[in-house]
Amino acid sequence: QPEWSPAEAQSALMLTANQDTLKDDGVTPSDFFDMGAGFANVTAAAQTGLVMDETYANYMGANPAVGGTPSQINLATMANSKCVDSCTWTRTVKATKDGAWTSSATAINDEGFAITVSPAAFELEAGETQVLTITADVTAADAGWNFGNVILMAEGMPEVKLPVAAKASGDNLPGAISITAHRDTGTMTYTGFTSKELSDIKVGVYDKHTDLLEAQTLSVPVDSYDYFALTLDEAMPNISFISSSDATDVDMRVLDANFVKIGASAGPDSNEAVSFVNLPAGTYYIVIDGYATETEGGVDDVTVRVTSIITDDESLSEHVESTVTEADGKFSLTFKWDGEVKGGLLSLSSGDDSAIKQLPFSINRGEDDVVESNEVAGEMTAGEASTVKFNLAPNFSNEDKVYTLTADIAGHDAENITNDGVLNGSMITWNVTRKTGESAETLEV
Repeated sequence: QPEWSPAEAQSALMLTANQDTLKDDGVTPSDFFDMGAGFANVTAAAQTGLVMDETYANYMGANPAVGGTPSQINLATMANSKCVDSCTWTRTVKATKDGAWTSSATAINDEGFAITVSPAAFELEAGETQVLTITADVTAADAGWNFGNVILMAEGMPEVKLPVAAKASGDNLPGAISITAHRDTGTMTYTGFTSKELSDIKVGVYDKHTDLLEAQTLSVPVDSYDYFALTLDEAMPNISFISSSDATDVDMRVLDANFVKIGASAGPDSNEAVSFVNLPAGTYYIVIDGYATETEGGVDDVTVRVTSIITDDESLSEHVESTVTEADGKFSLTFKWDGEVKGGLLSLSSGDDSAIKQLPFSINRGEDDVVESNEVAGEMTAGEASTVKFNLAPNFSNEDKVYTLTADIAGHDAENITNDGVLNGSMITWNVTRKTGESAETLEV
């Protein structure tokens, strides 16, 4: 099928995979986390009547760092670890040949796990698409993960299945929020949050750390590690481990008492941070791994702070604000920042203070989204053309971005103004909209 995109070829293999697989003991049937979609049936994949496609822009737009949601990617599988009563996905299938399909859904080993799919039947000609809406109801489901399949059947074509995995939760808040900022000031909105405990929500942003103990200094050799142990006598509402050093590159791991990694940070330098909320009492090991030192084969001192953010007025952020908008049982969070910010703690509480949720957040500075190249501002030679241009980064966020760009060309003539720029006197003005999901390439203005 040379005309298929890579995503369509992948979906064909997944949709027609054989799910009759076993766990390592050779007896127990596999669940979806063991088998994925199953083992490939290449013959069936080549004959499938339905495939699924996805674009580069949509993959990038699903990144939570730009306000996206990974579950919105058009994949031949669905999973949600935080279903609040129910969770819903949309998937788009494309016909490879004419046909009429019936849609059904079935739970695996749990009658209380209810899956529905709409529409129940549809007809397509080759090349046409159909949007499916899949809903998993977990109100009567078992605790833990629940599994099922969406099944699409058409006469004379291989049966296709889309695995579904869902787990009940009281909210769908993430464990942490990480924002990639392309300006020193900006905003980011996250939508679709639900919580059974929170209503009339109040929000506070805190970023001033209080040391819980004296900073620890570790001697870290290149290609080796050093560590210290920390015992917490009681659970910590929030706690952060923050490293700093002149070393070229170190990474951080946090292990529990059984030496299982529960958190890690592996940035390009030695400024690492790992944060937790509601970390239980117990013993933990903070490990610093050395990857590059100031001197070849040397040993670098790395300082590790153990801190907590106290949610009081003195710890309120001076550079980050957050607002909440509630509607129809859901709420959105908007962050607004001004200046250099590394991260902190977002506190959400119900209006009557009966429930509080804390979320670590980080704001990481990425490349500028607008880069100007202005030859007119420098020395010019009479009779030779010079350019003024702007490069606008792709828009992978969940909101359209509207830019107003200006260039003052006083003393010069203007020609070849692109992108509907308007010359008024000596000033050229452009108003450019970068639509979400449609602006996957850098735009030159």
